[in-house]
Amino acid sequence: MKIGATVVNMDCEAMARESMEYLVENTSDDSLVFLTDNGSLNYVEDHPDYQILRISQNDGINLIWYKMRTYLEENNVDVLVCGHADFFIVEKNWDLKVKQAFEEDDKLILAGFVGSPGIGGNGGRTHGVYLNFMGNTYRNGVGSPHTVHGSRLEGIKPAGCFDHCCMIYKVDAFDIMKGFYSYPPPPMHFEDRFLPTAANYNGFHCAIIGVDCDHTSGAKATGMENYNNAVKRWLDKEGMKHPEDGNYDRAAYLEAEKQFLTEWRDNLSFIPFHVRPDYTVMTRAKLS
Repeated sequence: MKIGATVVNMDCEAMARESMEYLVENTSDDSLVFLTDNGSLNYVEDHPDYQILRISQNDGINLIWYKMRTYLEENNVDVLVCGHADFFIVEKNWDLKVKQAFEEDDKLILAGFVGSPGIGGNGGRTHGVYLNFMGNTYRNGVGSPHTVHGSRLEGIKPAGCFDHCCMIYKVDAFDIMKGFYSYPPPPMHFEDRFLPTAANYNGFHCAIIGVDCDHTSGAKATGMENYNNAVKRWLDKEGMKHPEDGNYDRAAYLEAEKQFLTEWRDNLSFIPFHVRPDYTVMTRAKLS
């Protein structure tokens, strides 16, 4: 099994380059490391330490992994680790943990380094947040330690949801996961809820893996013009009105939240739910 790890850049090159430095330094030689340029308005120069996968147009971060499919298959990648430009992996040979997790569990199709065993009725995390944030200082930002957010994790824990700052996808399940969306999602928001909820609903496994890392935040702000343009194109394609206040990020968030809660809470009554240590899923119906 081969791991592929990428940082996604959208007009935040300085931050993405620093994130890639840590990825190159801490990933074993068994895995493929590459930068994904998500339709940046400013051209990103090639780098001697890694390849760059160039996506012609930025359509947001949701489903960007599906655009990578041909590249991943050409490079024989079985599991994709996809991090934001403001996400830093600081643990040496971290990818071996990911490889082991997927090799030992055939039902595992999604994972992450930040997550919770459950989702509440409002779409938020429940039953604790697990993550190994270190709180380190970087050239382009400062992380916050895990104690600010939740509990440190040693090993693996079943997941009900993740944080999109870094998500991990099984490549041969790409069509299954894309099929979880019955309609085109907004360019950003709630994929870290939508996909693991659908995976658990359909009998697959999702897991949080304890790996030392940091999330400094701020990458989206540096590429806001590009991101707003992606939301505008999506709204036009879906025949939806533009926000009167000009807050396209909030418009995308509210639509993603509406789609998620309507399908999984209102229509299917699957949330709230939590996943037990043996991956048994306890839903609202079972809890009542």
